[in-house]
Amino acid sequence: MSVKQAQCIVNQIDKDIVDLDKKMIDLVKKRSRKTKRIGQIQLSITKSTSSSIYQSKILQIENMQKAISKILSVKASIDQKLADKKKRIADVNKLQKEEISQAKKSTKQQQVFLQLMNNK
Repeated sequence: MSVKQAQCIVNQIDKDIVDLDKKMIDLVKKRSRKTKRIGQIQLSITKSTSSSIYQSKILQIENMQKAISKILSVKASIDQKLADKKKRIADVNKLQKEEISQAKKSTKQQQVFLQLMNNK
């Protein structure tokens, strides 16, 4: 893998990470809004709340909790994708270092060979 190819891969992965980070921020905001809404609904329930309104508010809370559960599931998926992307960058960087090291060894070997040939 050439340095240019590796850099292109890293750049693409960096873009993917930025996109995933944006999605993560959106999910955190959604979760926060839903959690806040649950609190508001809970505060609106009083002793004088009628049974039908009470049931309606409980249903709203349950729906919000289901939505939060889905958000957490998507968040976990994004967390996994982020971890995979970061591992991929580490792998590409490691491969680049190994290739550079091999190139240096090869260059040294060529220099030694040329010196031996010149000394004959």
